[in-house]
Amino acid sequence: MVSRLFSTAGSYLNSFGEVLAPSSQSALDDLKNHWRAIKAFYIDQKEDIESFQASQLPEHLVSMVNILSDEEKKVGETGPAVEFFLQNKIFETLCILGERDTPPGVRKLILVAITLLFSNISLPLLPHMSVHKPLKSLIRKCTMAPRASSSQKSFSTNHASSVQVNAPHPDSEFVNLLEVLTAKLKDHPTLIGFFLDDPASPPSSPIIPRSPGGVQQAPNVYAAEDMGSLILFQALLKHLWDPGAIGERARRALVACLTLPFPSSSFRESSPPSSTTTPAAAPSSTTPLPPSSPRTNTTSTPPTTPGGPTQPEVKAPINFSRFCYRTVLGLIEIFRRLPPMIPLPLPPPPGFNSNPSVATSPPVDLALLEHFKTYIAFLSTLSELTQHNIGTAITKHFEDLFLMSALGPSLLQPLDIGAASTTLYVREAAPLFSSNLQRLFLSFLIGDFTGPERPDEEGEHFIRATLIRRMTAPSEVLATATCRLFSALIGMHDRHALDNLVMRNLASGRYRIDETPEGPNPAQAILNHTVIAQDFTPETIEHIQSSISSFLTVFNGLHVSARSGYDAYLADSQHQLALYRAACKEWAAETASSKSTTATKSTSSLNTLGESTPRGDQDGPIVGSFVSQLFAKLENALDRDLESNLVVTGIFAKLCYYPMPALASYLLSHSMTLAPGVPSLYGTLDKLAQEIRARAAYYEDFQASLERMRQELAMGGAHSTLPPPPSALDDAAPSGAVVQAPPTPSKAANPEAKPAEDAPAAQPSVAPERRIAVGSEKASDKRFLQAAIVLEEFSKELAAILQAKIVLVLQTHAR
Repeated sequence: MVSRLFSTAGSYLNSFGEVLAPSSQSALDDLKNHWRAIKAFYIDQKEDIESFQASQLPEHLVSMVNILSDEEKKVGETGPAVEFFLQNKIFETLCILGERDTPPGVRKLILVAITLLFSNISLPLLPHMSVHKPLKSLIRKCTMAPRASSSQKSFSTNHASSVQVNAPHPDSEFVNLLEVLTAKLKDHPTLIGFFLDDPASPPSSPIIPRSPGGVQQAPNVYAAEDMGSLILFQALLKHLWDPGAIGERARRALVACLTLPFPSSSFRESSPPSSTTTPAAAPSSTTPLPPSSPRTNTTSTPPTTPGGPTQPEVKAPINFSRFCYRTVLGLIEIFRRLPPMIPLPLPPPPGFNSNPSVATSPPVDLALLEHFKTYIAFLSTLSELTQHNIGTAITKHFEDLFLMSALGPSLLQPLDIGAASTTLYVREAAPLFSSNLQRLFLSFLIGDFTGPERPDEEGEHFIRATLIRRMTAPSEVLATATCRLFSALIGMHDRHALDNLVMRNLASGRYRIDETPEGPNPAQAILNHTVIAQDFTPETIEHIQSSISSFLTVFNGLHVSARSGYDAYLADSQHQLALYRAACKEWAAETASSKSTTATKSTSSLNTLGESTPRGDQDGPIVGSFVSQLFAKLENALDRDLESNLVVTGIFAKLCYYPMPALASYLLSHSMTLAPGVPSLYGTLDKLAQEIRARAAYYEDFQASLERMRQELAMGGAHSTLPPPPSALDDAAPSGAVVQAPPTPSKAANPEAKPAEDAPAAQPSVAPERRIAVGSEKASDKRFLQAAIVLEEFSKELAAILQAKIVLVLQTHAR
């Protein structure tokens, strides 16, 4: 019984006497009053809820801590209240009460009180044996205690299962205490020894959840006996993946533990199995780990002394190598638990689900996806640590085990819907990588190529070539997922990604024909940073305005006003340009070098007509395979779904925002003379506008249909009514399913099509005498209307970007 703890020391308990009620009491008297009230609750052995509430135990515990804290602030050193607190072993008694947790819930109160004590008092309390010894025992008890069933996470290998997280979490108080204690050890490293396992005692086996899966055979088990002897580290591993702020604090405290200045000469740590010799252990969730018994992996054979007993070897506070190895295996386990198939982005057409043999794909587990992203962010943090070679080990295991053995095979799988799922998961993780893992990740996806693109690069980096080829895959789901991945890579503001995909093919200027002796037009010259605006003539200003208006009027006649919403695009463009300039400010030196090179080329082209940079023979596209595929997607925009068009136009917009003169001049110039076979953004939009006008003739009221679709998009109803394009169902369409025939290719995709005046650019879905009425559009007609709206808005965005860039360049030169 808990009451025996107090009754066995009768003289100690009765020494307080009866507390009088003087007009003013000292801090010591107040401390005794609160302690006497706590004793009375346990001596009376009334552990029902009513007695607990009447005792006001939480208020007494917090008041005791406040008294000690206030005394320290006034006295500045150990005062009578603190001395009484230590000499009478009140802290030790509270820890024992916390271990027993009687009545249930008292442990949480005591953990809160202890956390407040170490947070508010700077006095060296931990060196006292009556403090660190019972505290160590309490931490052990809390670490070994099973997790409450109300807040357990359940992971299952079944892809339809979900991660169930309930709040509030009962272990938040314990994590708070661990975080505070870790901060204390970081400030006072000499206290680390108080929280190490006793080397003479047998290894403990605390209940540490299998992080993060919770499956006994999971390959990322954090076993206490091979993770080191620091009990704070063992306890934090148990809460590493708790939901919300609790897990965030646990991970932050664990990183602090990893950076503690441990002595290097007094400890030994075991090395994990080499990741280069056991890569096959990662992909299988049922593959057991290599042996990790204390005799073989955790500690070496204890040295023996002739004629004397065997001396136990001191175990390292943290086994850094094994922790890094198992942490990366944990990422692989979570990656394997992600659903291998994603749901279709839009409901299938009527009749597709009517076939009972068709199993619909399970919904994406958002909680599990967030867990995967959290794991990526945590690994990125670890990769930046320089202490104890943690960053180097994490980076090596990440490349060998995750990228090569897990992500690569999943990304290159032949099933389109599975490859699309992996691609979208990679897209979610891409922005979370830190600098070390980011460069490794980008090299894995797109390689480290420099110089103009060569035709033989596909054989040198198969993943890059496969991803670029998938941008125009027959499966719309796979193509859109791949474009989303490239959109994320372009949006990472990484110079390596931009150079690899785009800039290395534009640097030589092979995409353009040399300008006329009069030089480039003013707008193009400003974008190239080769002309400073000083005394522009009215003709020059008119030419600049014409360049901006060219994008605004390319779809003239398809909308009520070309400037509708333009001011919003202009404001957003100015904001985005400022963000991109700030994110790419370290590129200033390289950009300045490119400016001088561009200026030299432009000046030479003004003096000598026809003398251009030798282009040589090249089998591949001049602007590179990525840009070529991007234009191929845009050319067929009228036959693509809404999501695909939004992603493609978004990639073009991101490229235009970058502070790269050559890139802006190529994409935003409407009158640049390009080399044969080089696509033009303005030219492509102009061809699409012509095709839209040709198809519009087959609608009873094209403007009304367009306006109706605008309203549906504004209300968010288009996605719920429009089925996906047939290519999205290529992998899963059953026999007998109702699948529409694909629409007729657009004129942009068919150069052999006749001009608009002779025949329509693309055959409509109905005969001319049966015009499409408002509200009676089929799925292909709705996709066409959506594409027309997206392209119209995209032209406004390009005009706004061009105007904002010109203004920004002129303002920069004016300073």
